[in-house]
Amino acid sequence: MTQPVKTAAKTKQYSGTTVFPPNDTRSHFFVVMTGGSGTVAFGPGGAQIPLADGHHYSPQAVPTNEITIVGVSNYVVHCDQEV
Repeated sequence: MTQPVKTAAKTKQYSGTTVFPPNDTRSHFFVVMTGGSGTVAFGPGGAQIPLADGHHYSPQAVPTNEITIVGVSNYVVHCDQEV
């Protein structure tokens, strides 16, 4: 039987621009736009991935470099690192 993966991830609501600094031990990252559109970028100067209201993004591999999220309004991040 497969055991569930345990992480210390937390869910927190943010608004505006949030920058998660690089973290080599980050084990989980998931973002959902809950009030307007926004973008998420990985690494300084990384390409911006657009997200519409109600849409989410969960990369296949957890990014350990800097993560920048820019939201028109609110968004929720599920991650094991808070800012």
